[in-house]
Amino acid sequence: MRNDFLDDAFANTDLMHEAVYVNAAGVRKEIKVDFIRENSEITVGVVGIQSGKPTARARSADVQPVDNTCTLTIDGVLYHVADNNDDADGQTLLVLSLDPTR
Repeated sequence: MRNDFLDDAFANTDLMHEAVYVNAAGVRKEIKVDFIRENSEITVGVVGIQSGKPTARARSADVQPVDNTCTLTIDGVLYHVADNNDDADGQTLLVLSLDPTR
């Protein structure tokens, strides 16, 4: 049931951004993400958190493995993964940075 919800949510092209994810091994993968620009409120579980950095919510299966050597290109802009939070429910929140040294 949860996988059907995630499939439907990430299939909604009006809400999602096309992105290119590159993992630590250099493997490129085209994925869809819910992209949130900096200084926006994000929801983690039921808690709203003010984010000073851009974030992208992705299917966990699309971004595994993930660490701070990974990159995500959205709308032609290269972001570096500064941090990540897997919600253990099929989604991972990627905290992004334009600075590769974060």
